[in-house]
Amino acid sequence: MRTPNPECILISLKCLPNTMIATCYIPPSDSPYHSFAPIAEIQAEMAKNPQQKMIVIGDLNARFREQRGLTYRKGTRWISELDSCLVSPTVLPNIKKFEINQSTQIPSDHAPVSLTVTTKKTPDAVIPSLQTTLEQSRDLGTIQED
Repeated sequence: MRTPNPECILISLKCLPNTMIATCYIPPSDSPYHSFAPIAEIQAEMAKNPQQKMIVIGDLNARFREQRGLTYRKGTRWISELDSCLVSPTVLPNIKKFEINQSTQIPSDHAPVSLTVTTKKTPDAVIPSLQTTLEQSRDLGTIQED
C-alpha cells in the first residue's frame, strides 16, 4: 500500500497480479481544497507500467450526463452520482458484483459502493471484445438499456 497523496491510496494485492487498486477522493470543484492531484498520481502509476490493470474507486465528485446509480443524498432523497468505479477492460471478467448500498440507515450522505472481485486467473493476453465487455457491464448493472 502506498499513499502518494493524502487523497489517494494505491494498493497491490498478490492475489490480483499486475493490478493496481486506487481509491481516491477529489473535493468538489468549488472547494478551496479542489485538486486533480489524486488523478495525476493514478496517471503517473499507469505511465510506469502501461500493461498494469487498474481498478479506481472513490468519491470523484464526477458528474456524468447519464446517471447510472445515485450515490449522494440530501436527507432521504438520492440526488446525484458522485462516487464511481472504473476498471480496465481486462479486469472486467474478474468483477462478480457491483453494488450501491442506498440505505438511509448508514450515517453518511454517500452510499457505499462495493465491488466483489474474483481472484481466478485470467490470461493477461486475453482482451475481451467490446461486445463481451458491454455484456458484462450490462449484467453488472453498470450500463442502462436505452
